Amino acid sequence: MVRRLITIHRFFESRRAPETAPLILWLNGGPGCSSVTGLLFELGPCSIANDGKNVTFNKHSWNSDANIIFLDQPVNVGFSYADNGKTVSTSSVVGKDVYAFLELFLNRFPEYSKAPFHLAGESYGGTYTPNIAKVIFEANQELSLTQKPNLKHINLASIVIANGLTEPYTQFGSIPEQVCNGPYPVFDPNGRECQRLKLSTSVCQRLIEGCYKFTSRLTCAPAHMYCFNQVFGVLIGETKCFSIFVFQPSEFTESGRNPYDARRKCDRKEDGDLCYKEMLWVGEWMNDPSNKLELGVDPSRRFDSCNYQTNSAFAYNGDGVHNSALLLPELLNAGVKLLVYNGNAGYFLFYLILPVIF
Repeated sequence: MVRRLITIHRFFESRRAPETAPLILWLNGGPGCSSVTGLLFELGPCSIANDGKNVTFNKHSWNSDANIIFLDQPVNVGFSYADNGKTVSTSSVVGKDVYAFLELFLNRFPEYSKAPFHLAGESYGGTYTPNIAKVIFEANQELSLTQKPNLKHINLASIVIANGLTEPYTQFGSIPEQVCNGPYPVFDPNGRECQRLKLSTSVCQRLIEGCYKFTSRLTCAPAHMYCFNQVFGVLIGETKCFSIFVFQPSEFTESGRNPYDARRKCDRKEDGDLCYKEMLWVGEWMNDPSNKLELGVDPSRRFDSCNYQTNSAFAYNGDGVHNSALLLPELLNAGVKLLVYNGNAGYFLFYLILPVIF
């Protein structure tokens, strides 16, 4: 019996010289969140508009100068699915699945196989991208020793990490400084919330140290759950997530600030849990029957920006507190470039757009 893994992607040629333009793969995070966020709300050729009833031309799109793929992964994210009930719950498996997708894509469209390939990810994409890059790098090495005509060398030129979660020990440790003493502080540095954050962060880092030393579900899952509850819980406050994670309103949520851009206000009744109306519009547009028809999607399938069953599966494996930075030095020493960029107006330095990582 052939078992199919259906991975949904959207590919856009460069607006200028697609024959010579580089190839980019863009991934949003979650884990379990669709890269349609990047496509319709961030860097794609079209931007969502008019309450999700329309899209408009995005003159700032990355596909002005690059061929770009927006990939929904792992399986069960967005419109992606497996007809055998397959699920994915670790970034190492994500790496293998994405590599398989890239080989299929480049064999189907060999004209892009010679282009420099850039792997870009936001938020939890900072964990995905090192894992994917490692698989590509090792597969390329194997191909250099043993020719396999059905596989192509992928010209991995760079890794791009946008507000990405890559080295949790250091990044979780930075949160109290950012929210209490950063350029847009929300808490009194000497107040109750900052003291609680500092204490919770200290415990979080000790648990992550255990995960780093003994990388197993037994050590990493408790660290993941504690850190994202007791550190992020102070920041996120009451929100929609799993029933096992219950937060109370905090000074942060009561401040009315947008956690991803402290210069903006957020009314969650109007703007949604993610503080951007456009995120609600994306779901409206993707679930429109006529748009599903144009996309070739089974009309019975519902699009959700994030799959919380997938999200929970990653949490129970402790995937979000693995040190993915350890996967990068070998690639950098071999000449693969690395770009890391972060904003300074968000309270999640490594987590800009999608807050429900639990």
